[in-house]
Amino acid sequence: MSNGPQWLYWLSRVNPLAHVVDAERSIFSTGSVLLGLISASALVLVGVLYGVRTFHRRSA
Repeated sequence: MSNGPQWLYWLSRVNPLAHVVDAERSIFSTGSVLLGLISASALVLVGVLYGVRTFHRRSA
């Protein structure tokens, strides 16, 4: 939209989905979302490994 006419830009701002897309772009453009995803995945992996280890120890 930056290379198009100004009226077309303002017309696109009326579309509510344009604001949703802008918000999603700003979220994913920062590294914090990726860092949070990596941290949560590591925490889940540690929890699953601990749970499997504990289950195997109690089953034997």
